[in-house]
Amino acid sequence: MRFFKLFKFILIFLLFCLTSNIQAQNIASPLEPAKAPTQREMGFLFAFGPNWQGGEFIDTCNCPSFKDGTKFGFSFGFLYEQDLSSAFQWGAASIFNNLGLIASYKQSELIDAVSPSTGKSEKVTIWFRQEAKTNFWYSSLVPYLKWSPSEYFFVKLGFSASYVFYSHLSHTKELLTTSVRLGNGEPVNVKFTESGSTMETVYDGRFPALNPLQFGIEPMVGLNLFIGKNVFLSPGFWYSLPLTTLSSKGADFKSNSWRIFLELRWAFSMRTKRN
Repeated sequence: MRFFKLFKFILIFLLFCLTSNIQAQNIASPLEPAKAPTQREMGFLFAFGPNWQGGEFIDTCNCPSFKDGTKFGFSFGFLYEQDLSSAFQWGAASIFNNLGLIASYKQSELIDAVSPSTGKSEKVTIWFRQEAKTNFWYSSLVPYLKWSPSEYFFVKLGFSASYVFYSHLSHTKELLTTSVRLGNGEPVNVKFTESGSTMETVYDGRFPALNPLQFGIEPMVGLNLFIGKNVFLSPGFWYSLPLTTLSSKGADFKSNSWRIFLELRWAFSMRTKRN
């Protein structure tokens, strides 16, 4: 019983202090004018755009490295921001990012082809396509500063700290040459020996030697569209610049991206009233 009485007393005391503080901030005095309320907003965002590969990576096999990968990606999350002044705000966003890539190249190999009629073998050139499909999911915290030179335009500069909570690599090898002609003119079909097909899986699993902790710089520009007296719809452009490599299996391997984003924010405290 004493605990609940003490809890009620502390709760009433805190509410009284909070109410008194709010009233004190908004009531003008002869010596000091009233301060404008601090604008506070919360909302969510959705973004989409291309991912592209920086550097190169190699699989667990003894194969050439993969370069120039690209893939469509998307992001979504929640955000909060509030005034430092009428022109500057600080904020933070919690974002989930999909940053997968698809990279491929053609490769020739010299193999032995056996004649079905004579049983003799000879060297022939076979072309393959090596393809790597990667998938990365980031959980990112992005604190940022926001500059609003006008009520309709803003610029953000953020710093992201991310954790790669999911990664996957699917590496396949496909036969592009499915038949060859031997020196005696005899045609021979080409297939993989073990599977009897024209494609085999080289690797399928978690991305090797992954560095799960990632950091980056996140500049953004956007527009403010007022769709209610305290509701904002903001389309914009977001570029993500990674500072850390994704894996030690390669050279400076990174997944870059840019996004077209859309924010929907609700201001639960406004610095100025809107009709």
